[in-house]
Amino acid sequence: MIGFKLFGNKKKEKLQSESRMQLRRADRFDSDGPNMQIKSSDNYLIDVSGYSWDSVVGMDDVKEELQEIVALLRPDKATRQAIEHWGIEHPKGMLMYGPPGCGKTFIAKCLASECNASFYLINGPAIMTKWIGESAKNMREIFKAARNNKPSIIFIDEIDAVSTSRDLVSSESMREVVTTLLTQLDGLDELSGVFTIGATNNPDLIDPALLRPGRLDKGVFVSLPSDDMRKELLVREFSNRPVDSNIDFDELANITMNYSAADIVAMADRAAKIAWRRNKYKPTGRITLDDIYKAHTKTGSSVSSDKLVGYQRWAAYAFS
Repeated sequence: MIGFKLFGNKKKEKLQSESRMQLRRADRFDSDGPNMQIKSSDNYLIDVSGYSWDSVVGMDDVKEELQEIVALLRPDKATRQAIEHWGIEHPKGMLMYGPPGCGKTFIAKCLASECNASFYLINGPAIMTKWIGESAKNMREIFKAARNNKPSIIFIDEIDAVSTSRDLVSSESMREVVTTLLTQLDGLDELSGVFTIGATNNPDLIDPALLRPGRLDKGVFVSLPSDDMRKELLVREFSNRPVDSNIDFDELANITMNYSAADIVAMADRAAKIAWRRNKYKPTGRITLDDIYKAHTKTGSSVSSDKLVGYQRWAAYAFS
């Protein structure tokens, strides 16, 4: 375990307890149970044709880091020559980490669309099943499909659910899943068109072995939106709603400090509902600044400043 605690002990103990409860239930079943079924990899293949970098508000630093992946997954002749000239090895994966609601999944889909790559979406908690061996087999099938459909991106959301540090779990089921993931990443040497992205809000729960060179050895911090990004998000969210002309979006950006993109969407939706009720549910009227202020007091930020500092301190240990 990397020597840093992002969360307090109570938070970590709760997460560990929930993980152990789930895995103790799994241990009650045999690996060859009569109802065991392996999901088709097609169940994890997602259409990302409607996504693009133009849809991503701000995050220029993140997009700049990911642009290199675009070049490596779909290299033109000049890029291939440059890769050969410099002896650059194809990266196997990266870890996107940061607060919830900041668009990690959305960015990954835009990246896959930009690369014209097959996109396999694995939800960490959902892939865990009650049958011993089934989760690991599902994961192997997804990696096999990705190899056969390259260029491809495998996106593992809430990766901490399937890669919890082996020091924290006693279940053989979870150990098998973590080992399978590490083995699959180690087996991508010859596959220059497959890239794995893990996403997490709880990076300190991840097995450190996953972050070693040749695996998910690149970290990308997806942080809360800046002042300018919040303003742009607010303008976008209210642009298709009837609002008063005197709305000061600069002021709204100031009062939504530490709001994630999801928080801003929730606030805009709540403001619309307040205006709807105020107008007796009729299709008339506009959203006022007072409606937005009321929505703001009820929504609040889902991320604390201390937690943001925690992510940065963790990264200093994990990727130093």
